[in-house]
Amino acid sequence: MKPETRVFLIETLVPLGKRNGKIVLHICNSRLWGTLELFGEQQPFNGSLTCPNQITLWGKLKTALSTLDYTAAGFFTNETITFEIHTKKGIFPTYGTFYEENEGKAK
Repeated sequence: MKPETRVFLIETLVPLGKRNGKIVLHICNSRLWGTLELFGEQQPFNGSLTCPNQITLWGKLKTALSTLDYTAAGFFTNETITFEIHTKKGIFPTYGTFYEENEGKAK
């Protein structure tokens, strides 16, 4: 079965303000994987689709000073994504909108 791919432009709230990025989700049945682009770095993640449109992710965030393990949980719709990134440095709310890569614009 070919995976479904969804791309969202995201905004993450961190102690020093908002950071923009992108998340690419590849979904096949209950399996989830992709890339999280944040802090100028693109990092792979794995995860699962726990219920329709509910996601759990895990991976590493690379910053200028360190690399942090994280877990994240949230949900997505056809138009938006919302999740919280949990690290040892804190919890970072993240929100985003669907991005049509072929057209180069957010919906």
